[in-house]
Amino acid sequence: MRVTDDTVYEARLFLISRVGDRSRKYFHPVRVSNHRSQLQDKVVALLHDLVEDGDATLDEIRVSFGNRIAIAVDHISRRVGETYRAYISRLSGDAIAVRVKLADLCDNLHDLPRDKESLRTRYTDAREFLQETYAENILPL
Repeated sequence: MRVTDDTVYEARLFLISRVGDRSRKYFHPVRVSNHRSQLQDKVVALLHDLVEDGDATLDEIRVSFGNRIAIAVDHISRRVGETYRAYISRLSGDAIAVRVKLADLCDNLHDLPRDKESLRTRYTDAREFLQETYAENILPL
């Protein structure tokens, strides 16, 4: 499926249909999407928390946005029982997921309270791992 500006708009409407348009679950993916320039990245950014934290399924995403988007969303969705390290390692197998996760980590770090030092360390370590190991997959924000 070819991704266009209309696809990005449809992804935003899909997000709104699941979480509304007045909560962190809406604004966070929108900010992540705004940090990406490629249209595929923008769509994945808008959808990136809906499988892991919401009620959307990969099949719904595949039907609405195509197989490539569903694959990237699958990579960026942490699985039940999966350690964070295993999650980041698995995610790193998909270039779109890597680029979106880097934008996601930047947004999460920006909003993180100062008293969440262990979470800050986890996010920073993940960001450094993805940047160092997969620099060839990273296009400019």
